[in-house]
Amino acid sequence: MNGEGRHWRVAMPWLARPPGAVRSDATPPALDWLLARAERAPAQRPWREWLLEDAGLGAEVLARFPAGPCVRVSWTGESVVGRWACAGPVHLLTALDHLRLAAPAPLPIAEDESSALVAALNHGLSASGLTLHSIPRRGWLCECPDDLDCDAPEPAAAVGGDLRDWLPAGRDAGRVRAWVNEAQMILHGHPLNADRAARADPPVNSVWLWGIGSAGRPVAQAESMLVTDDHWLQGLWRLHGGRTATLDAMRMEVTARRGSSVTRIAIVGETSGQAVGDWPVRQRTLIESLQLGLEGGLVDRIAIHTGSEVLDLHRRARWKFWRRPRPLRDVPG
Repeated sequence: MNGEGRHWRVAMPWLARPPGAVRSDATPPALDWLLARAERAPAQRPWREWLLEDAGLGAEVLARFPAGPCVRVSWTGESVVGRWACAGPVHLLTALDHLRLAAPAPLPIAEDESSALVAALNHGLSASGLTLHSIPRRGWLCECPDDLDCDAPEPAAAVGGDLRDWLPAGRDAGRVRAWVNEAQMILHGHPLNADRAARADPPVNSVWLWGIGSAGRPVAQAESMLVTDDHWLQGLWRLHGGRTATLDAMRMEVTARRGSSVTRIAIVGETSGQAVGDWPVRQRTLIESLQLGLEGGLVDRIAIHTGSEVLDLHRRARWKFWRRPRPLRDVPG
């Protein structure tokens, strides 16, 4: 990879399921241009693993730096000590014989609601050894006992699925499930949920814990810049001494002309920003920047992880005029 000149490695895991999850023909022209010229192959690994390969951060870096402590670094800027988990207020739907996790997960809730629910949960579960923290304008984290051993999936992967297929695993999975069950009972009787129901907002009827662990010891420095709105990756990169930027603060042409040969970009927020049609402006701008980077010779290669496929485009792809546009619905979801 590094021997091929300037390379943008881009993760857009929502691309196989576009904003609104609607397979609209009104895709951005720049996306049709990229799809027409890309060499396409099934993704062999999850998008975060793919994005970080060849970053030189050591083997199993996501396992050594789980989401909980990394998100805490991203949200607070504080050094991370102890064992942390991501926690999210969620709404569970009752199906015929099982429960399903409803979107969005976590639920967006007001600051006063967040503080009140966290206070009630911490009071009712004070003997559990797990303590929730509401980070203003961010979300929830859970401070965990140092010996808690549990692996739980990210809620984004479980949305719409049967919860029996997404249960926590590991030595202390039963302890975590018991905590969640008690949290559900506290939430069921909380008056804020009656207020939410009166406003036709989904009640907060459960808490989703995931990314449980402690931050490992970095074995290398992150050399290149990471452009992302993913808080797990932001925190991980910063713990390795790397620079991070948001898409809004980044100019593609500067990134291509200066700095390292590989720029990693991961944009995961499907609904952030003002929308044009079905497509938020931020995502549309990124896609247009990728096309301009190839057409203008600012980058030699772009690889895009769509969530299900990897699209590979060399700068020679700009000359493939004969290729017909391939609509987004051709990307398998």
